[in-house]
Amino acid sequence: MQSGVGASWHSLLYPTASHGGSGFGGTPPVSPQHERAWVSLEKKAEWLALKFLRVEMDWRQWQPARGVFTWDSQEMRILDRILGWAQRHGSDVMLQCMWHNVDWLAFDEYRADPALVQVSAPGDLDAFAEGWVTLLNELVRRRGFSCIRWITLVNEPNHYWWLVPPDTAARQNRAKQADYLAEALRRVRAALRAAILPVKILGPDYTDLPVITDLE
Repeated sequence: MQSGVGASWHSLLYPTASHGGSGFGGTPPVSPQHERAWVSLEKKAEWLALKFLRVEMDWRQWQPARGVFTWDSQEMRILDRILGWAQRHGSDVMLQCMWHNVDWLAFDEYRADPALVQVSAPGDLDAFAEGWVTLLNELVRRRGFSCIRWITLVNEPNHYWWLVPPDTAARQNRAKQADYLAEALRRVRAALRAAILPVKILGPDYTDLPVITDLE
């Protein structure tokens, strides 16, 4: 609330296995034929005087495979445009990974099913932490987006977006999910500190998982 009036702004264009809820379709591609739409969106954001943005993404738009980074994908261009607006207007950004949605980062048990790949918690937490550092080095250090003040690791892990084997959408071990999320928070926080990145972690973004203890 200290940041002021805010809103969510998605950088996601296309769903994969599921409908993706509210995460898709709200923002046009960055291209000459959509420039008028972008100008209109940016003018509305300026009129609203948005001082806080929850900017949403998924992992596939910038690291579709282990060691492969796509800094100029369609969705990364959208992300760049949104962050550019925030930087120019002095707006604080919480960068939110909605889900991970890539085979290589999913648990092995889920890789045969694209729907489960989308909602899998990361199977490799070290790669997960390293990936966050790589992304933030690109956005904060190389591109200069100091507007990114916080990150959130996943959207609604109490819903479907943080499954840990043998969880399914119908049956989930919430205590086990919370423990795994706590470990992910520890790994990512340690990686951010080691990289001396000026970004903090917010979250977890849920309403009814068990309390996470012993994070210090």
